Amino acid sequence: MKHNCSRIIGLCIAALLLCTGCAPSAEEPQKALMQYMENRYPEDNFTWAYNALGGEGENTYETFEIIMHSEKYPDAAIHAARWKKDGEFVYADNYMAFYLQDDVEAFMQQMAEEYFGECKVYEHISKGKLVSSAFPVDATAEDYLKSKPSCSFAVFISPGHITLDEAKEKMKQFKAEFEDRQYEKVGAGVYIIPNAEDYENAEPSYGEIGSKKHYKDFDFVGGISSLE
Repeated sequence: MKHNCSRIIGLCIAALLLCTGCAPSAEEPQKALMQYMENRYPEDNFTWAYNALGGEGENTYETFEIIMHSEKYPDAAIHAARWKKDGEFVYADNYMAFYLQDDVEAFMQQMAEEYFGECKVYEHISKGKLVSSAFPVDATAEDYLKSKPSCSFAVFISPGHITLDEAKEKMKQFKAEFEDRQYEKVGAGVYIIPNAEDYENAEPSYGEIGSKKHYKDFDFVGGISSLE
């Protein structure tokens, strides 16, 4: 009887060790995500910051997300994720939001200037849309704007070029072009800055949601709310 018990205990321990040895560690998907980012964006350098999904315990082998630091975009929270779909791992990240930001702002500024004249345009990126590995790394600004990126723009019109009433009429055309181009989940707020010095001092932080304290002396032209 003792011999049988010892044998059963031994088999249980062996099975436990076998299972433990075969179980994928959290480090494996983390490394896979880091490798994915390094391969997809070889001109940048990434360092792991922390595991996402609200806490390390919520990550699993089949669904795993991490936040990284980027050498090129040190202030950005670079988010990468992978999950199982139809038996295969799918990868996605928000790197393109930061990679294309300058191009997107320049594209939107050119578009806005056709209606309002001289202006400054700043994009607000909250977290940046996760795009799959199928999204091309050579995508254009308009490709990104058509990908439902959940971003918004602040358009600041230079003083003296257009009246508030004229700008409000132009705003209708500006909004119509958004609809024609099918920019879904892209918002915009348009303002005239009456004071030339304030216009010259306008900076990217003015485009951030929650910075309305900067706007108290600005003339609101109109908004495009397409973030739903």
